[in-house]
Amino acid sequence: MDNEIITVCGSSRDINTWIYRLDSMGVFVHEMKIKSVTPGAKQTKIVQITDVHFNAVNADDENDEEVMYSRQCRHWNADGESIDTLKKAMNYAGQYDCTVITGDTLDYLSCGAMELMQKHIWDIDPDCVAALGGHELTKQMETGMEDKLPLAQRQLLLERFWKHNIYYFSKIINENVMVIQLDNGCHRYWDFQIPKLQKDLKAAKKKGYTVLIFQHEPICTGKPEDVSCRAYYTWDNSPSVRNFYDRCVGYQSDEATMAVYNLITQNADIVRGVFCGHYHTCFYTEIRGTYTDEYGTVHLKSIPQRMLECNVYEGLGHVLKIVVE
Repeated sequence: MDNEIITVCGSSRDINTWIYRLDSMGVFVHEMKIKSVTPGAKQTKIVQITDVHFNAVNADDENDEEVMYSRQCRHWNADGESIDTLKKAMNYAGQYDCTVITGDTLDYLSCGAMELMQKHIWDIDPDCVAALGGHELTKQMETGMEDKLPLAQRQLLLERFWKHNIYYFSKIINENVMVIQLDNGCHRYWDFQIPKLQKDLKAAKKKGYTVLIFQHEPICTGKPEDVSCRAYYTWDNSPSVRNFYDRCVGYQSDEATMAVYNLITQNADIVRGVFCGHYHTCFYTEIRGTYTDEYGTVHLKSIPQRMLECNVYEGLGHVLKIVVE
């Protein structure tokens, strides 16, 4: 039956933990509904994809000893095996307003993987927003060796290839939703992200935009009970319990990281969701946030945080559809 919805986990009564499969398109879908900052604004639909892990080399990699050694050692998704699942996810996402990929699109830093990203992501959707993960930043995958190139030089290679700023990028969808992509793939934020985020949050508050944050790694929730947070579904052998209290970005971190973390968590009136990948497993958490009203009163308000599973599992593709209404 066309468009048949087959429940995989949970039920539609709890949309934060419901997973269903669209039989006609061959994708697993999560959904999330976000209340718009501005009542009555146009409905906006954004699709998140994460952890594509393109593993491939091409002729331009042949003289790169590091990459070719990773090619020998790293067998998961070798020779572009993850292409088919990404195609299904991109086909689904193409129906909606914006597609965001939250890191580890490349399995390791190779010309072959970048070629696949260009062909199957940006050539299909030039407006796709893509955050960095940790895998993009290394040529060494399962080799047991350290990268020869300093981190700054590897970042520069990615900057030259990426279609937008790798550290910070924002865009307005339907004149009411602000999508912000932040790089935290090194388990930290950067000082030069601070003024950009400050400026965008100020504009969003003035214009009544709903702000959604997309990045690779989750941030600390600030809730002690989240020291043992259980996944609502697991697709492989990934741990089903994670510590989101003091084992994530923003817990006793460096000054720049804490500044960005505080900007996110202290603007909970307009920041309505944080979306990540990284753990390859389905988690739903709520970050302890605050906001200050026009009278200077501080209010508590939770910010939902979702972690989407790796796109390649089950060979069908996985997406999160976010509906702002």
